[in-house]
Amino acid sequence: MFLYKGWIDGSGYLYRKYSLPKNTRDDITQYESLAIKNINFLQGKNVLLLDDVTTSGSSFVAGLKILALANPKKLKALAIAKKAYLKDVPLSGIY
Repeated sequence: MFLYKGWIDGSGYLYRKYSLPKNTRDDITQYESLAIKNINFLQGKNVLLLDDVTTSGSSFVAGLKILALANPKKLKALAIAKKAYLKDVPLSGIY
């Protein structure tokens, strides 16, 4: 369990009840596939959901919604990176 200055890493309390195909972007499907381990432990705590890379954000949002069911004192989220596609990056006029 990650604990820093009163914050718990909520990603350690989420798990998938069943696996999903890699490109599943539907929020509802993501939500329904997730569950919380030890929901009572998170109640009244400061919970931080950490993600390394977010693509569409659907699993990230689903994780936040599931963690909110634990009634934490505070719930925050942090993604380190957002997946970008070369076609979306302007390559002219930036230098």
